[in-house]
Amino acid sequence: MRPIDAELAEGKVKLRGAFHGEGAYEAFKRIASEFYKDHTYKFAALTLDRDPKPDSVEFTAEFWSVPSEAATQQPNDPLTLEELREMDGEPVWVIFYAAYMETVGMRALVSVEGYTKKVFLTNKLGGRSAYEKAAVDIKEIYRRKPEEGTI
Repeated sequence: MRPIDAELAEGKVKLRGAFHGEGAYEAFKRIASEFYKDHTYKFAALTLDRDPKPDSVEFTAEFWSVPSEAATQQPNDPLTLEELREMDGEPVWVIFYAAYMETVGMRALVSVEGYTKKVFLTNKLGGRSAYEKAAVDIKEIYRRKPEEGTI
């Protein structure tokens, strides 16, 4: 792999990279499989920059910073819209309603835009929604993934 470009901003790292040569696509798939696991580091996004070929893959990966031990000791109560407005650039755990009143949880990145402080949530698959439009599908939002049996 050869890194093409890297950005670092407020606890987020975006890395553009490429694999070339025999097994390039297989190497990329190994990275992609890590994306779908839930690690303590925030592997937030993985996108292909061009159509992959067996011997050439160009991609962008984004990582979010890991909360400090002090941050993980903060209460993990459901967040209000006002609290979200103060969390620009921070990761959160969103619990969505799914079929038959089941729920599904997913990491998201909070972004706050403009003087109106409109809140957007970007999930780890790259989907982005305004909080106001997504709120009907959201059960609760937490600073981090709640421990089993606490919700």
